[in-house]
Amino acid sequence: MLKNSVKTWRMSERLTKAGLAKKIGVCASYVTRLENNDIQPSGEVMFRIAAHFKCHIEDIFRPETVKARR
Repeated sequence: MLKNSVKTWRMSERLTKAGLAKKIGVCASYVTRLENNDIQPSGEVMFRIAAHFKCHIEDIFRPETVKARR
């Protein structure tokens, strides 16, 4: 499962969810679900988000760390 910092990046540009959604070609509810980690974005959407923020995908999306059992 991937975790993301979409909300942090979005807020740093003072974008609304609807504003970001329009720029990356999705609906505002998709951005809400993405920020809440309710959905996993497609590779294409991850590329669009990274391109919008002019950064690498890895700057926004990262694997969820799994704690080792002992």
